[in-house]
Amino acid sequence: MDADGVKISGITVTAATGSGVSGICLSGCSNCRVENNKLTGDSQGVYLEKSRKCTVSNNLVKDNRAYGIYLLGSSINNISGNTVTNSGRGIYIGNSDDNTISGNTVTSNSVLGLYECSLCDYNTVYNNYFNNTRVTLNGGTGNSYNITKTEGTNIIGGSYLGGNYWGKPDGTGFSDTAKDEDGDGISDSAYDINSKYSDYLPLVYPTPEPVPPVADFSSSVDSGEAPLEVTFTDKSTGSPTAWSWDLGDGNTFNRTEPRTHIYLSRKLHGNAHSKQCGRRIFKRRNGDCPSKC
Repeated sequence: MDADGVKISGITVTAATGSGVSGICLSGCSNCRVENNKLTGDSQGVYLEKSRKCTVSNNLVKDNRAYGIYLLGSSINNISGNTVTNSGRGIYIGNSDDNTISGNTVTSNSVLGLYECSLCDYNTVYNNYFNNTRVTLNGGTGNSYNITKTEGTNIIGGSYLGGNYWGKPDGTGFSDTAKDEDGDGISDSAYDINSKYSDYLPLVYPTPEPVPPVADFSSSVDSGEAPLEVTFTDKSTGSPTAWSWDLGDGNTFNRTEPRTHIYLSRKLHGNAHSKQCGRRIFKRRNGDCPSKC
């Protein structure tokens, strides 16, 4: 298509045949919108050639043989919110400047997930989820792979916008293994993409806070005169790894299965006390909890 100010939305293009045939092609266009389309099984999903100030957003681009989204000689475009998967090359930027690539999910593309040639200047790539075997960025001048750390929900559900998630299908990508000691969802170290460029705020999944164990149990009876048979059943939560039961008459028990105990010489009454420490649970009946773990 060669036109200005056109909106292409809500169409499905499948298996467009021929070498270099695109599902949607904008050539020499400006101020066009390509959004909410489904482009599958083509040579190229979306192709922008010598086009500017266009928006390509919220499209499903999958199973395309050569390219998912291809920019050539195009500038000041916004490529956002697209899902680009299982194609040859996910997002390919050739000789294109001043474009913004954000909020895209780019996964399982066989050749590479993202490509930027050495003639590309002043492009901004942030808040994307990349999970591919390879990314090749040879950008020229002034390209950026993160924005300033800003509060807001990012592409993986974290609390801050910054850079991108750099993953690999086998789990060895930078973001897959990076540390996040302060739990803000941003890697503690930058991702050096190449000798020239880095993502200074790469995204990571924050480590979940550990859930401490909570001591709890039930007993078949709560009071009575000796001799009294009582069955205790563990109801602790939080995945404890060890137990120490104090039965209140000098006897102890350190297993989880129900335990039947006979109280022979003292009156049993009242509720149990419990104390948690790390992953161990201590329980005492008719007495104080242990003061130390």
